[in-house]
This record gives sequence, structure tokens and C-alpha cells, in this order.
Amino acid sequence: MTQMEIDSAVAVLKSMNRLDAIDNGHGREGRRLRSAVSNFWGLSLAPRDLHVYGVDIKEVDKPRPEKRLPETLTRQVVKDMFAQNRGNLNTGLYCFDGATTLITVASLVLDSDGADLAEEVELSADSTAPGRDREAKFIVTLRPASVRNPHELLTYIQNRRGEVPADVIQALDIIAKDVKVRKGCITTARSIFDPKTSNAAEIFGGFHIWRGWYQSIRPSLEGAVINVDLAFSAFLPQQSGLQFASKILGRTDLRGGLNTADVNKLSKEMKNFRFVSTHSDVKRTYVINKVQGVADRISIEMDGRNITIADYFLQRYKKRINYPQLPLAVVKTGRGFSHFPLEYIEMEGNQRRKSLVTPRQAQEVIRIAAVRPQPRLNQLREITRNLGLQNDELARQVLAVGDQVKVPGARVLQPPVVGYGQNRTVQPRDGGWNIKSMPLVAAPDPVRSYGVLNLTRMPSDAIASFFRRLMEIGRGSGYQMAPLQSQLISHAAYTGSQSQLEHAFTRLHGAVLQRFKACQVIFVIIDKKAPDPYQKIKVVGDTVVGVVTQCLTAKTVQKMDPTTLANVVLKLNGKVGSGGKNHIAHLPSNPNLVNAFEKRPFMILGADVTHPGPGSEAKSIAGLCASIDRNMSRYVGDVRVQLEVRQEPILTISEMLPRLLGFFRNSQRNMLPETIIMFRDGVAENQQDAVLGQELTEIRKGCRALDPTYNPKLSYIIVNKRHHTRFFVQDRTEGDRNSNPLPGTTVDTNVCNPEFYEFYQYGAFALQGSAKPTLYRVLYDECRFTPDQLQNLTFRLAHAYSRCTRSVSLVTPVYYAHHLASRGRCYAGGDEDSGSDPSTRGTGSSLSIPTVHQNIRASSFWI
Repeated sequence: MTQMEIDSAVAVLKSMNRLDAIDNGHGREGRRLRSAVSNFWGLSLAPRDLHVYGVDIKEVDKPRPEKRLPETLTRQVVKDMFAQNRGNLNTGLYCFDGATTLITVASLVLDSDGADLAEEVELSADSTAPGRDREAKFIVTLRPASVRNPHELLTYIQNRRGEVPADVIQALDIIAKDVKVRKGCITTARSIFDPKTSNAAEIFGGFHIWRGWYQSIRPSLEGAVINVDLAFSAFLPQQSGLQFASKILGRTDLRGGLNTADVNKLSKEMKNFRFVSTHSDVKRTYVINKVQGVADRISIEMDGRNITIADYFLQRYKKRINYPQLPLAVVKTGRGFSHFPLEYIEMEGNQRRKSLVTPRQAQEVIRIAAVRPQPRLNQLREITRNLGLQNDELARQVLAVGDQVKVPGARVLQPPVVGYGQNRTVQPRDGGWNIKSMPLVAAPDPVRSYGVLNLTRMPSDAIASFFRRLMEIGRGSGYQMAPLQSQLISHAAYTGSQSQLEHAFTRLHGAVLQRFKACQVIFVIIDKKAPDPYQKIKVVGDTVVGVVTQCLTAKTVQKMDPTTLANVVLKLNGKVGSGGKNHIAHLPSNPNLVNAFEKRPFMILGADVTHPGPGSEAKSIAGLCASIDRNMSRYVGDVRVQLEVRQEPILTISEMLPRLLGFFRNSQRNMLPETIIMFRDGVAENQQDAVLGQELTEIRKGCRALDPTYNPKLSYIIVNKRHHTRFFVQDRTEGDRNSNPLPGTTVDTNVCNPEFYEFYQYGAFALQGSAKPTLYRVLYDECRFTPDQLQNLTFRLAHAYSRCTRSVSLVTPVYYAHHLASRGRCYAGGDEDSGSDPSTRGTGSSLSIPTVHQNIRASSFWI
């Protein structure tokens, strides 16, 4: 795809406007709710000019300027600038985002000809900026940027067309946020944390989880609103370096020294955190660069001779190091490094952890953040009452918070009837259904040729008992499975080596082939579903040997829980072979809800891109899956590496789609889909036009690659759960047993964007906490859905997920695309810190990953 094609696509394909949708995008089907409210509050905006200035801050005489100064420092510098230069700057009322933007309600006197103003600022005597001398000086350059008025936002909402006044919204967000920053709150992106109301809860590793809130001003059909939601993040409490190290490692006694893995873990966890040195009367703040070495081995020069760090502290400061065998905190100082024993550093409190939490910590965070609906609503109301806009001299001149937005247009859709074999059906309730003695819609040929690779100490007789029980459970739903051959249980000690695992796989695969002339699936028993063995198993099975794999934890094999075994049967039926169907979501009985395209061949696409974690240079991976039957219950897929790290548009669709269309044609009597509907996950609002233009062009190219005359109708819908919209039902009879909105609850009024054709929908029952709806936004539509038809389709697709007997929170093809992209991350070696072998780890520079073996490409091997 040339740059000219990309530019042309982006220019032509502007996202669809709500006014161009049938009935302006408002549906009518479903039972209306009387008590629904949102986590949005109305905003009153004053017609007051806002003067926006660009800000650039540089430290004077800094030999190597930092890429970005700390926000605590930049805020102190701007505060001192107004205090020290009050004669030049004619206002004391300002808001600052801590980086590059300053806002006032009265124009600053800069220069007579409107040129930039550069002011020299000296840090005030009471400054506590980390690592800075109090005499540090800075040059602050102010640039006139624009004059904007909040009523530009109201005009956009009224017209529902034109460019979103993003800079007006940004200015209002800065004003609302700065009110709390000046009261001592800590901010990150759009979230705010108040140390006084954080409800800190300790988690493993020396951190506390704080409860804060997210706030964002945005346009809606209701008018200008502010979205408020709970936010949670990990913060470091004040503690000694020794305490922090002990909590990171989970050890109370560190006197025995640390191994290399422990030191590396400390370095990773402690890096970039600030501490205060305590070995002398002069208390200075430093930032940890790394943790390494030990005090009784690292030498420095003192008075012309080399001495150890331990001896240096004893002779220079009269401080004996009690833990000389422990590593040191290393900090950059000028052109060199300084070393500090952990026992003589005090970690500063209230520092936010910016890196991802560990899996163990993540479980604790999920538990803490799972706040039930009514307590969550009460907390949000309390937070909104205390935003403090009315008490701030600048903010109250610009905006005021009004009433909570009610949602009288919320509707609960009827769930689809779920079909099973022998024309039997079941009606879902609260997002789930019971399939006891229900036959599967379609089971492939009986599973006869399989083996078991045991990477644990599980004895063969226990494994045999498990598979006998699995056969019984499968037989109850019509899934036929031959008895396990004892000679096809292979025991191997897992050492972490992929080559060793590959050898064991190949040997077992060969034995199964020799016995049955085929191998349908290999079961692998592992101690736990840790990333390391799971990734390697999938790489070997999918790309080397070419066989479907099913991982089982030793705990699953031991317990033989019937519910878990039933889910294993569902997964096997979905991915072993190419004809298995567990269930189907029937068409609605109301003909007005049936899409016209469903009477002819059609294809549903799901697409997702997974990106590496912060700081990682691992690959971005794209997954694309496609339905190949009219029931939208069978899927094939493909996975590719993105051309660049963190690239969002999938520019390889034209390579993947022809093969998926080929599978469709083979399964549908040589017919191609006349309609293709793309559900795309993970696209931010500021990227949607570019992604839409490029990916629709890619779809067209993929169709023409199969047949130059092939030109199906296309619709393109983005799917988003990375938002902060919540709905609450205040009448418990209108919600589920946890007081969450029922599955099928759909909102396309009030809080929705005034320009875009979008709606929120709850697809599933939330097991804990407060449920979050999925946002669907139609960017392009040649199908001409009615809103009711589209909303019914998305709810049906939430019931098509083959892994379980519950609906899921978003459309199934997007879930499958996410599984595919995650599987591609396994092929690439995971993120850099995944624990995989360096020889199999993705470097971020290669544009290829191992390809899926041709033996399993026609199956849903990722289920």
C-alpha cells in the first residue's frame, strides 16, 4: 500500500455521522428502564475567553538537559515565575498542565509585538524539587498560542458536525484538574489521587493501592458533561530501602545475601524511584538508576587510594554498614555514578508505580478495585461533590458542575434463543444457560488419535482416571472420545528449554502417528498456567509440529471438576478438526430485527492489535478472524507482525484476507460473502479516521486479490471497552442479582457522542464489581443497518462464544481476534520480560514470526 493510497483513503473515508444513520442511530426495541443513571454530570460553561500559552522550561547551565523535567519541578518553576515577575505578568490566575500548556482568563502582557517572552526564574527557598540545588535557575519561555471560548464546544454539540474543538476540551480539562493539583493531589494522565482520601490498601511488594478518580470533560447529546469514574493505582509508601527490598523479595531476613535473580528483581522494581540519603546530616533526594554490586567489593578512590564502599562510609561518615553483602542503590551524578547502601536510604512516600504490576499484585488490585455498583455510585457522587470547582477563583469563572445525567432511553434487549443439537433450544437468563444433557450442535469425527505430554510428576494412573472422566462428560453432550492409550502418555521434565520441549513433542507426535496414522490433539499437563511453558507449548504445537494442543494444569487433572471438564469438552469441540459447533444464537423471531444481508452469504471479521508493555520494544501483533458459516459460530484466523512497534492500522489485511475468503468459499459451496462486516477493537478516537481509511482500503485490496471483480458491501464498526462510562440501575428489580444492568442493556441516547453513530451495550453478567458496557461505533456502513438490527446483531454475537455457556462482554469475533493476537505474541517470544529464552524472544526488529502450520490453519486452533 503506497503512501498515496493511504492519504487518499484517509481523505475520502471520514467517519460516519450520527445524522446519516437511520433514525439518527436511536433504537426502539427492548424494555425501557425507569431508574438508570450514568456516571456523567452536566456542565455549565461560561462564554469566557481562555488565553492559551505554550510553555517551554529549560534549566540554566545544565550540561545535558533532561528530556522532560519532573512535573513537581515544572509546577514549582511556574509558580515561582509568577511570584518573582509579577510586574511583567499582569495576572496571578492561571492553570498549568505541568508540561507545555498554561491557561489564563486575562491576557498576559508579553511583548508589544506579540513575540515570545523568556523569563529567568530562580527556585524559591522552600523548594523540595528532587536532585536540585535551591539556587538552580531556569528559563521559562511563554508563547501565545490561541484564544478559545468554551461556547465553541456547545456550538459543536448543537450542530453535530465539523471538527471537534479538542483544544477547548483540553483547556477545560486542565482547568478542572489543576484545582486539585494545587490542593496537593497527585495526577497521572486523566486520573487524580488525593493522599488524604486514598483508602490505601497494602499489596505484595511494598506498594499500596490508592483509590482515586478519573475525570474527563466531553461532548454528549445531553450537552457538555464531565465523566467521573473510580481509578486505582499503586503507590510507594515512605519506608527504608531495606524494608522496600524485603517486601519486593518477600523475605524478612536479608543477611544471607542475594542471588543474581534477586538482585535483578530489585533493580527492576526500584529503578526510577526517589529516595532521601540518611547517612549524613545533609538530606538530599536522588533517583535510583539501578541496583547492583555489594558494599564490601565495589571500590572507589579516596585520598589517592582505592577503598571499598563499606570502608568509605566508615571512614568518611563514621557509619558502619551492617549489610555489606547486599547490593547498592546506584544513582547518576554528573558524569559518573554514586552508590548508596540500602540501609542508608529512605524511600520517598506517595510515588506512583509507573510500570505494570506483577501477576500476583494484579490479582490483589482486581480484588480491591471490584467495587459493587451501589457503593461505587455513592463514592462517585461524593467525589463529584468535592471536585471544588465552585471554590476556585479561576475555575468558577469558566465552568460549574450540574446534576447527574439520567438515562431514560436505556433499554434491555431480549436475549437470543440458543440452539443445540437435535433442534433443542434454551433461553439464556442473566447471561447464562444450563446445557445439562444438551447435545452439541455439531461434533467432528470422534477424537481417537491423541497423546498426553506430562510435564509434572502426575502418575500415569491419575492421568488415565482423568481422561476416563473426560470421556464420560463428553459422551453426555455427544462428544465422542476414544480411551487413552497408556503407551501414549509421555513423561518429560520441563527445564525451560524450547528445544527440549520440541524434542518431547516430536517424539510423542511420532508415536501417535505410528499408532493411528493421524494426530488430532496433544494434551499437555503443566504445574500451572504460567507464561513460560504455555508460550513454548503453543509455539511448538502451532508452528513446529502442526497439531492442536490443549493445556491442563495438574490441579485440573487432580480435581476432575465436572464443570471444568465440560468446558474442556467445549474447547476441544471448537478447535479439534474443522466442523465442530457447540451452539448457535438463533435469529430473532421479529423479522424487522433480521438484517437483509443475513439472507445471503456474509462474513463477520474481528480484528485486534496487541502492543507490548511500557518500555518494551517487543513486536506489535495483529490478529484477524473470520466467520465461515451463516450461524457465525465457526471461525478461521490469521496473525501477523505489525510493520512498526505500536502501529495501530493493520496493513497486512490484504495478505491475510484472501486465505480466509478461500476457507469461506470451501465451506460455502464455492460462494463468496456478498457482505463483509468488520468489528475492530482497540482504536482510539484520535486514530479512527486514519485506521478506517487504511484498513478499508486493505479489505478492498484483499477482495480484489482473490477476484478483480469481487466487490462486497462493507461495514466497519469499532469496539471499545477502554472507556470510563458506567450505568447504574437504582431500582434493584431492573438489574441483576448484583444490581448491575442486565445483559442486553443498551444506551444510544444522552451520554453518547453527538456526532458519531454509537451505542453502549452490556453483553454479559459481571461476576464481581461493577459491570462495564462495550461501546460500539459505526464508522462506515454500506449495509444500512437500522439501529435495532445492529444492536440485536451485537447482542447475538455476544452469545456465540464457544468456550463457555455464558454470553461475553463484547462480540465473539473480537474476542477471537484478541486470542489470535495473544497467540502471535507467544510466537514472537512474548514481551522482553516474559521469562522466555533469549533465543526465542522477539527483538522488535524482525518483521516475521513463525507461521501457523498448514495442518491446523483451517481450524479454530486458538480457542
